[in-house]
Amino acid sequence: MIEVENKKVPHSFRNKYLRNSGSVSISTTTPTPINGGGVDLDVLKMDDGRTSSDNNVFSSLRSLFEIKSRIIALTDNNTALTDDNTFSSLRIRQELDAAIDALKDLYLSKTAPDETQFLIKLLGGLIVDNGLDVTKGISTDTLTATTVTTQILNVLDKLIAKSATFSGDISSNDYAEGLIGWLIGKDGHIDAKSLRLRDFLEVPELRYNRVSIVSGEEWNAPGGGIIERIDESNRIIYLKLEPAEIAEIEVDDICKGIFNDSTGFQTAYFRITEKIGDSTFKYALRSGTTAHPCKAMHFVSYGNFTNKERQKSSYSTQSYVRYLTGVNGWEISKEMIAMQLGDLSNLKLFGIEMTGHSAYLRNVYMTGTIKQLSNDGITEVPVPAFKGVWTPGTYWYYDEVVCNGSTWICIADKTIQEPTDNSTDWLKYVSKGETGVKGDKGDKGDTGATGAKGDKGDTGPTGSQGIPGTSQYFHVKYSANANGNPMSDTPNTYIGTAVTTSATAPTGYASYKWVQLKGSQGPKGDQGIAGPTGANGQTSYLHIKYSDNGTTFTANNGETPGAYIGQYTDFTAADSNTFSAYTWTKVKGDKGDKGDTGATGATGLPGALIRPRGEWKANTNYVNNTQYRDTIIYNGNTYSCRADHNSGSSFDVTKWTLFNEFINVATHLLVAQNATIDILGTSGLFIGNQAKTQGWLMTGGSIKHNITGLELTADGKLSLPKTGAILVGGKTFISDGKIVADFIDVNKLVVKRIEAVDGTIGGFKISANSIGTGSTSIPTIDKKEMFLYDDMIGFNSKNRQVIVGPFSTMGVDYLGRFYDHRSRPYDINRGVSISVTGGRDNIALAIDGGIVVDGKRGIDEYIEIAQVWHNGSTRTKVLQFKNGILFSATW
Repeated sequence: MIEVENKKVPHSFRNKYLRNSGSVSISTTTPTPINGGGVDLDVLKMDDGRTSSDNNVFSSLRSLFEIKSRIIALTDNNTALTDDNTFSSLRIRQELDAAIDALKDLYLSKTAPDETQFLIKLLGGLIVDNGLDVTKGISTDTLTATTVTTQILNVLDKLIAKSATFSGDISSNDYAEGLIGWLIGKDGHIDAKSLRLRDFLEVPELRYNRVSIVSGEEWNAPGGGIIERIDESNRIIYLKLEPAEIAEIEVDDICKGIFNDSTGFQTAYFRITEKIGDSTFKYALRSGTTAHPCKAMHFVSYGNFTNKERQKSSYSTQSYVRYLTGVNGWEISKEMIAMQLGDLSNLKLFGIEMTGHSAYLRNVYMTGTIKQLSNDGITEVPVPAFKGVWTPGTYWYYDEVVCNGSTWICIADKTIQEPTDNSTDWLKYVSKGETGVKGDKGDKGDTGATGAKGDKGDTGPTGSQGIPGTSQYFHVKYSANANGNPMSDTPNTYIGTAVTTSATAPTGYASYKWVQLKGSQGPKGDQGIAGPTGANGQTSYLHIKYSDNGTTFTANNGETPGAYIGQYTDFTAADSNTFSAYTWTKVKGDKGDKGDTGATGATGLPGALIRPRGEWKANTNYVNNTQYRDTIIYNGNTYSCRADHNSGSSFDVTKWTLFNEFINVATHLLVAQNATIDILGTSGLFIGNQAKTQGWLMTGGSIKHNITGLELTADGKLSLPKTGAILVGGKTFISDGKIVADFIDVNKLVVKRIEAVDGTIGGFKISANSIGTGSTSIPTIDKKEMFLYDDMIGFNSKNRQVIVGPFSTMGVDYLGRFYDHRSRPYDINRGVSISVTGGRDNIALAIDGGIVVDGKRGIDEYIEIAQVWHNGSTRTKVLQFKNGILFSATW
């Protein structure tokens, strides 16, 4: 028996058939109605055999039993069908499926090829533009090329029409409004079961009985859109925008979309990299993904890499609603979840242990009261606000206090009363218990069993380097022998290490601890040489945070990498939250202008690059070629691929070499003071893009670019390939081994020495022994030439030539040649005109030797008299010529 304090009876019955003055007493026996002027009601329980009437009611269990007893189940084929029973939902579906299958034998299909052996009569006629396929002919009154008008048309396969016009309704033969079949009315209305479109559906209003149904995710985000078309090769999306609509995406937006193609559902992750036009944007896929956005895809911009105002969004699924903030990366992290309502089970992925349907909130701010609903689904009870031990003051409705050992709840809107048994504003909720009799002292219990060992915790972050004590030095030597004798500084099979307090390396091989550097995994080595004990000092901590603008921390209180890095060291492990405590350095440069499209790249990197492939997988191609050497992890060991192969179904150790001696390091920031990176063997250090298609390779003491071939050689020289180029001030200075003319002042060229055997200067050709144009050949066309050889200088024009110099041609030696063979019968051709005057002796021509005259005056012999100055006086010289040859001269 349960005693209830403060029994309260409702002022009126919830059942409208009971009189207000009636009451019912409840006990463990059959309820006995107390006549209060209303109707007496009995409750018929499960095992109650009394007849139901208007004066009794079924209990809830009895009501459920009565309902179930009238349902005909799916497999029940014995119960007769009456007006007093009903089919279950599965039985109804079975009956409908059987009925639909029966209808298929009665009606022609409009969704699949079908046929009938009976006559189809079209009373209104048939119009076909693009051919009519008929098996056994057409019976018709009139047949034309574009129109078929007929009273009877027998078609056994299908009816195809290029264009059709109907003046009335079109429907399926079995159409029944709102039930089966389909109809297209002449007023434009369509009544059908379903509609499937392959492109966009545009309507002024879309209604689903005022209920929205979403399968998947529904987002409320700063941006998104619908893709009208896409250019995958150039990574360009074109948005579908309505008139006057503005695209709601920006550069650096983090986007995703889910679409179903021929292979199933695909999720595309991409980033907006450039705005080309109002509805045109360039994009880049998330690293490691291959699914591109596609036409008609609805996508969401659920975050942004740089713009904090676009890093807030929310979305809902079938089981929960999640609100996000600070979304600046592809993956949603714990810090980004500001609130989640619904099923919280998936929060385990973020280390938040919650199950069932509830709410996950960062902060809760409320006004009003909290009420708890009873399992009866009706009773609401306010949740008390616990105020602790009562003290004089003001309290409000449903405040809970403890006073004199009892718990009290305020039932007045407001009170200053002290809770007592006589107070009217307080309800005793829990009475003070009586002090129990002190029991006997019990025996000492057995020691409890040791609890189960807890799970191993995650490895904590590596601490920063502490302040050193006495300086210690680490020395490394190499040897081909296990004992280290002899040793050198050149990497070899064995490596020796020593730790001393001196900067000078030990010279004896016995001072080093020798271990194998290359080869198969050996047994665990002995403990290495311990260094001298340093002085005990405090542990130093390096603190690092990030900023995007140099004035405030990035998201996650500065833990998210940004454009600036701040650092400081002290002896406290906890990071400071004061921005000015850090020394800030900008580590990310401003985005530069877009460069011109580069020329086709040169030969790639020499040698193979190490390419980690993760855990070993069956039926996978692995390579060891000139470009890549794959490494994998198998049973905790790292292996290097020996030769190209397909892995097959089981691990084949003969295809792999143990690769445990090397450690891969990946970090956002590497800070090293006085560090040396030693590149062993033919390996290289690559600095470039992630795809390793463009960058610099440092190996063998040289630095070489894999595209242009520009190399800083090991001996300190700058090597440029024949097709390479050097830029100065953004302009090409050297290209294809030549200096570009833009860097030469052609108006003032000062050169101490020029050596040229080819080319031109002002139109004059340069060769190994000449400069100019033309040769000793006399031109017969109208042109002018000048030429300078090492033994002559000459000038040419049409049928004229002057050459001066000791030259030979056609077996004849010359000191000069004057040639004028112009045909001018009525004019004078002059060879050489000499005028010498004004001197004491004016000698126009001094000749020692004979004169050969090629031209003659028409006589074989003539005499010419010339006055010459001889021995201080003018004398007459008689010159006698014969056949143009001077053969005598007399005074």
